[in-house]
Amino acid sequence: MQTRALAGLSRRAVDGARRAQSTAAAAKPFVAKKYKNATPTPFPTKFHPTFSANNAQPVLPVGLTFNPPPAAPSPYDTPGLFLPADEQAKRAVVTPALDGPLPPALTTPAPKGYHLGEADVAEIRRLRAADPVKNSRTALAAQFKCSPFFIGMVAPASEERKDEMAKRLSAIQQSWGPLRRKARLQRQKRRELVARDD
Repeated sequence: MQTRALAGLSRRAVDGARRAQSTAAAAKPFVAKKYKNATPTPFPTKFHPTFSANNAQPVLPVGLTFNPPPAAPSPYDTPGLFLPADEQAKRAVVTPALDGPLPPALTTPAPKGYHLGEADVAEIRRLRAADPVKNSRTALAAQFKCSPFFIGMVAPASEERKDEMAKRLSAIQQSWGPLRRKARLQRQKRRELVARDD
């Protein structure tokens, strides 16, 4: 019937009509056949509804389950609850043996000195109370060869000095732009989150 309809057309028109018919046939959606008695594959496949790996439902035993990764067993990775009641195995976990020397420290620890006595502490407090601007924690620490933390611990700043420093800080903050103010607020929030330790 199609041949009769194409008989009166030119060769070019016939080729165009056949090309259109093949394109329409190719545009039909592919429908997969459903087999009732499907042969199971040697391994679960993703596309089969019965033997799919996505339908796997593992059955776990009742109680506490320890499922380690597929690796060699090690007493350092296994929780102590699952170790045998052997003192040597648990002692190995508590005090692991070191195979070699430790790596070098990232920073050299500062040597601690305990050379200051009661007279030195009294002199630090006197200088700090006499002129807190000149005798700051950094200046006194360099003078007495100790840390600024120790100076702040034995001779804290007075209330007048704290109020003066707070006023200076507020005057500096008034000159901040929106970007710096936002950055400082974000820094404060990060410190609060770190202090929470959630």
